[in-house]
Amino acid sequence: MKKDYAQKDLIRTWLKEHKYCVIATSFEDKPWAATVNYTTDDNLNIYISTNPNSLKFQNVVKNPTVCLVIDNQTREGTLQIQGVAKTLKPENREDPNLVVTPKFLIFKRRGKSGKVETIELKRD
Repeated sequence: MKKDYAQKDLIRTWLKEHKYCVIATSFEDKPWAATVNYTTDDNLNIYISTNPNSLKFQNVVKNPTVCLVIDNQTREGTLQIQGVAKTLKPENREDPNLVVTPKFLIFKRRGKSGKVETIELKRD
């Protein structure tokens, strides 16, 4: 149980230390990926603000299964998320209009010893 909390804390910290991710969507076997900025909450949900006319938004409406990659490009670590996206009705244009609820997360990072550590979390 303590291990799960420690792992979630590592992932939560990684999410809060970064602000960009790549979101991958698909519809009718046509994948699409785009870099977006995001915010997060303590439950590891990812909030994204994007143009409702964009291909990624339209794909989410038709197929809510998405993947996200959050990487700092230094080989320090990478977080990959598979989840379900849901559209939101924001009060203004700057507020997020998508929320991604993670179902599976895998976090890989290089530890102090130089070895790659892997954390996997599955959520219902």
